[in-house]
Amino acid sequence: MTSSQFAGIRFFRNALVLATAFATLSVMTLSGLASAVTPSTTAVTSIAVGTQPRGVAVSPDGSSVWVANVGSGTVSRINTATEAVTSIAVGTNPRGVAVSPDGSSVWVTNFDSATVSRIIFPSQPPANVTATPGNAQATISWSAPTNTGGSPITGYTATASVGGLSCTTTTATSCTISGLTNGTTYYVSVTATNAVGISDPSVVAGTPTTTTATTKTSTAVVAGTPTTTTATTKTSTADLVAPAFVG
Repeated sequence: MTSSQFAGIRFFRNALVLATAFATLSVMTLSGLASAVTPSTTAVTSIAVGTQPRGVAVSPDGSSVWVANVGSGTVSRINTATEAVTSIAVGTNPRGVAVSPDGSSVWVTNFDSATVSRIIFPSQPPANVTATPGNAQATISWSAPTNTGGSPITGYTATASVGGLSCTTTTATSCTISGLTNGTTYYVSVTATNAVGISDPSVVAGTPTTTTATTKTSTAVVAGTPTTTTATTKTSTADLVAPAFVG
């Protein structure tokens, strides 16, 4: 592997990440890194980035590697799962790059511009989504994202499939979608919006079940599936689990 004066080096779990001056990022997987003084190289992968890559930083969750490209005035983000590369223009002659401890922003020093660039992202999706179905409506509730992408949340939207009916809030973490059809299964997605854009959705779905007796109880295991009962006692409940956010 070739290195140069522009090389940047970082350790990432059991791999050694090296940026060279030849517009590539090389990843050397090292066996026995924790115990060996001179570990043997078992695999090398080269990933094309910008010109003269120098600074390297790894996100706290290990989902991405950031590379400052001195010669092209950009920062490259590498998805560690897919090795897909996204380039972002920053200042002139960027050299150092760092990721905030919570992973919500990336900071880049631009040597010739005498500036620092701050990169922020769309928020994580809302978490812990639940729903309470009712007569031709469903009340959707959620928890605010723990990582807002470095920018405050400005609103939430819950949208039901089959018709696209929705409800929105600014800071509240629940809203009611009205005008739904009783007995119809709906897929409900909840997104968060910040200054950068809209998060990935938390999507839930399911089919309600109804039991008939002298006292009738309707139980739904899906968000946004309205139900009605006609008896002395009526009960509707729903439980949802939102998928994990992929950073």
